[in-house]
Amino acid sequence: MKVISVLLCVLIMQSAAKGGVDPKLILTEIDDNHVGKTFLNAIQIGLATGSPIHEIQSYINNIRFMLEQEQKDADLYIQNTQQSCNRLIHDFSTNLAYHSSQLKAHQRIVEENNNNLQRALNKIAEVSVEIEENSKKTNAGQSERDVQYAEFQAKQKDHNEAVAAIDEAYALIEHLSGGASFIQVKGRFTKVLSRLQNQPHQSSLLFQPILTMMTQLASRADQDGAKKVLQLLANLRVQIVDSKSSDEDIESQQSANWQKFLSDLVNERNTLQDQRQNLEQSILNYQSIIEESEGKVEYHSAEVERNKANVEGQDQWCRQQQDIYQIESQQRVQALDLISRIVDHIQDKIVTLKEYLRERLQLQ
Repeated sequence: MKVISVLLCVLIMQSAAKGGVDPKLILTEIDDNHVGKTFLNAIQIGLATGSPIHEIQSYINNIRFMLEQEQKDADLYIQNTQQSCNRLIHDFSTNLAYHSSQLKAHQRIVEENNNNLQRALNKIAEVSVEIEENSKKTNAGQSERDVQYAEFQAKQKDHNEAVAAIDEAYALIEHLSGGASFIQVKGRFTKVLSRLQNQPHQSSLLFQPILTMMTQLASRADQDGAKKVLQLLANLRVQIVDSKSSDEDIESQQSANWQKFLSDLVNERNTLQDQRQNLEQSILNYQSIIEESEGKVEYHSAEVERNKANVEGQDQWCRQQQDIYQIESQQRVQALDLISRIVDHIQDKIVTLKEYLRERLQLQ
């Protein structure tokens, strides 16, 4: 393209000559340009060696052929470049669309699983509280049941003791009523009386009439009194046995109620523990999915940025190549037009050119 600027200067010289400007002044301006000086040197050498005009015209024609070949090469280059650009931009755009889609998908997966994880964490906290409440209910119920059973055992012991004391007293009084003297059973009588007196507080009132009558028997033996005592002992024994039986029924019902309640608590605890175990596994799964998807988010984010840069960079480079092609093609068109005009008019202006070059040689 060096020759283009010179040829443009020649055209300016021609135009200036037509407009009344001294062509030699234009040639001087061309000579001040490094490329123009080189061009004039080449023509000067050609003329100095006796090269005919047609050789100079041939030289110019060679330049024209060179420009035409450059344009063909440029056309082929821009065609191949455009095809390559279209292919690369398509590939980069396809990759960008894919990675953008994957990025959004995995970002959505991370968001959804973070929400699921938070719900699971909240739920497992609730379940843990329910398990703790279940344990408290179980412990409190067991403690209450232990107290109930202990009270039942104590009552049963008191009932058994009362029945045994009554049976012993009944045998003793029956022995007295059979004709035995008080002196013979005094020691035993005192022992039985003491046992009756030492009954638990809740039973002591029931024994009070019997104790009173037995005390009277100790001071004065009386068959009628003995029969009354035996009747009182028999009645009291029935009463205590009934009370014992009632307590046993109550205990049986309380035990059944507790076993039912305990079974419900155990089932509830098992269900809650299974639920907590499932939640723990779900939490591990959510965390694993989040970790994996976060890695993919990072990867696809980098790929999005890389492919976006590739698309932008490739598009910018392709546009630059197209701009360069347009500019250089326009320059070649102008140069070819200039060469055609030079070839058409060089014969008329060669005299002025030779005169300038001779003067130029003398000044050197």
